[in-house]
Amino acid sequence: MSGRSRTVFLVDDHPVVRMGLVHLIGAMPGWEVVGQAGSAEDAIDALPAGLDVLVTDLRMNGLDGLALTRLVKVSRPDLPVLVLSSFDEGLFAEQSLDAGASGFLMKDAEPELLREALECVAEGGIHLSDSMWSQLVPQVPARDASVDPELFEALAGVPTSDQGLAMRLGISAMELRTRRRAAMRALDLRSDLQLTLAAHLP
Repeated sequence: MSGRSRTVFLVDDHPVVRMGLVHLIGAMPGWEVVGQAGSAEDAIDALPAGLDVLVTDLRMNGLDGLALTRLVKVSRPDLPVLVLSSFDEGLFAEQSLDAGASGFLMKDAEPELLREALECVAEGGIHLSDSMWSQLVPQVPARDASVDPELFEALAGVPTSDQGLAMRLGISAMELRTRRRAAMRALDLRSDLQLTLAAHLP
């Protein structure tokens, strides 16, 4: 990482929560909160250029964090989004990843876990608890280097929309679907999300 601090924008409809996160993240070496919003609607037009991570609440008045994630992925397909919520990971982590988020973290997590999650998603990874990894990918697929390495390289980047992924590969959305299905069959995976998660496994 360069000498500059990594930047975070916070979206949460509870001012006290935002204040707490500003304090926590500001105390982490190499991290800086550069903006915040109390709603998804306010956040959309306020995101600064060069942002490293967007952290959003899940449930908010108006548009929720899932809708915000989908909207952001249209204009900024490579911006990592970390969903931070008091709602159970087992219920909403998969929905968050399907929307294009790079990770899901419970609001009652220890500060060190927040730092780990921020660093993980900023570096292009996916952050989930060990139990969610096991739930979403119950069997680690045997990686075969012959199975569409170009697709796996693209999937291993910051999670994004289908449009963003097709742009990375320089192919049409139809060709992307065809190649995904072929890779899923080769690895005996059940969903697009499992394929994405498999690309992020060590």
